[in-house]
Amino acid sequence: MLEVRNVTKHFGATVAADAVSFTVAQGEIVSLLGPSGCGKTTTLRLIAGFERPDSGEIRIGGRDVTGTRPYERNVGLLFQHYALFPHMTVRDNVAYGLRHRGWPKAEIPDRVSAMLGLVKLQGLDARLPAKLSGGQQQRVALARALATEPAVVLLDEPLSALDAKLRHELRVEIKEILRSVGSTTIIVTHDQEEAMGMAARIIVMEKGRIRQVGSPDDIYWRPGNRFVAGFVGRSNWFVGRAAGAGGGSPTLSTLTTEDGFELRVAAPNGRAGAIYDVGIRPERLEIVSPGAAPAADETLIVGTVLDVSPLGAERHIVLRLPAGGQLTVIQPNRAAAAPGTGETVTVRARAADWMVLPREGESSGV
Repeated sequence: MLEVRNVTKHFGATVAADAVSFTVAQGEIVSLLGPSGCGKTTTLRLIAGFERPDSGEIRIGGRDVTGTRPYERNVGLLFQHYALFPHMTVRDNVAYGLRHRGWPKAEIPDRVSAMLGLVKLQGLDARLPAKLSGGQQQRVALARALATEPAVVLLDEPLSALDAKLRHELRVEIKEILRSVGSTTIIVTHDQEEAMGMAARIIVMEKGRIRQVGSPDDIYWRPGNRFVAGFVGRSNWFVGRAAGAGGGSPTLSTLTTEDGFELRVAAPNGRAGAIYDVGIRPERLEIVSPGAAPAADETLIVGTVLDVSPLGAERHIVLRLPAGGQLTVIQPNRAAAAPGTGETVTVRARAADWMVLPREGESSGV
């Protein structure tokens, strides 16, 4: 339904979009994820027609729309701050796009009613936006975006203006609504939880470039580079040096860290001396009994408890390592007592849970 082909956009000396290419299938929900300034909003504006690319092509439903105006592209837009007309009622806000695009007058009331039913706002059609909550206003904006049956729906930071509890509730509702109508959707966000909770695929961007495209699980557990691994979720990172050359097939390998201890990882041995970034998610680490013996595919790390933070369903435990580094462990906040500050604990890490990435600028041996 949507094709972005080698699209580039400059603002002066800044490259906001650098040969960006991706496709979105009919009915698919895709997120553009990245930090501020990564190019995701520029890419959205290029798709919407608010900006024109310096080069490249944008196609919607097989039609080249690169040079067309926004109202000629059949896209629906949902903005961060709703962008509702304050002097218009809910009903008139939803009907605005239908009237602007020339829908038959007789069909508009039924279409508006159907949209308000879809977003669960029946009975509020005569209210002005100022009389609605933030969540209700965002539902009105979504109804307006979907009313004209757009080929592509574009959501720009749709939930960032709401509080955390409402963000979660509305995220589930919006995803359900988009699925029910089969909308082809692009969601722009810097919130990784929002992207992973709503999208079937995530496009991670940095400095105008796409760094990785994949499912939420791929992006989180199998990051393709250090930037993606560091931006999405929390991780503990070490620098590891390969102990020696291997046969090139996936097997257990030994990496020696700069802190002086050995890690057992599931990756081919690199050439002797090859350097890697090795990371592990805090929730993959497990505190074990003192004196436990490691299995062949495990690494045991000993540290001193620096801090314990109970955070609702989880507790975060920060350890000080002998060489001065830190290690964070996340475990369920169950009734079992947490280790105390100053206590020495042993942490188990399984080989398959390490992320092993060649350092950028280093030759790959993995």
